[in-house]
Amino acid sequence: MMYLISPSERKFLTNAGDRMPLGVLYLSSALESEGINHRVFDMNHTSWLDLMKYIKLGKPTSIGLSIMSPTFKQMRRIAIETRKLSPKTKIIAGNVWGDRDSIG
Repeated sequence: MMYLISPSERKFLTNAGDRMPLGVLYLSSALESEGINHRVFDMNHTSWLDLMKYIKLGKPTSIGLSIMSPTFKQMRRIAIETRKLSPKTKIIAGNVWGDRDSIG
């Protein structure tokens, strides 16, 4: 089982949680088309305690974290706590970085 986690944006966005977390939903669609068992967590609508319960009980094989600069500390905390609860879980972090050739 793979978990995809989108960060809470409540500390820096008005009306956070009113939009779908498209990044992890695109990944979810790709995983579904390949028959990979997974679950999506939107931290705008999932409590910290609930996520930790799912990780502890579910022992996911991997977790994908969507990270942006303002959410780095939140997602780092999730990675650290995941390592404590499920040491063998692979942790994958990423986001949209753009095309390097188009910078400067």
